[in-house]
Parts: sequence; structure tokens; C-alpha cells
Amino acid sequence: MIGTAVAQQSLRSVLGFCNSPQMNAPEA
Repeated sequence: MIGTAVAQQSLRSVLGFCNSPQMNAPEA
């Protein structure tokens, strides 16, 4: 449902952030 879609989106966003070369940014 909507909750699942939101969870999948946030999960993809987190995974993409962890896989991005900017993982060592001060905001991490």
C-alpha cells in the first residue's frame, strides 16, 4: 500500500546515498 511505497522509496534513497561517492560528506 502507500506505506510500502514510502518505505521502498526511503530504502532506495538510503541505499543510493550509501553507494554514492559523497558518503564521506560532513553531513553523513
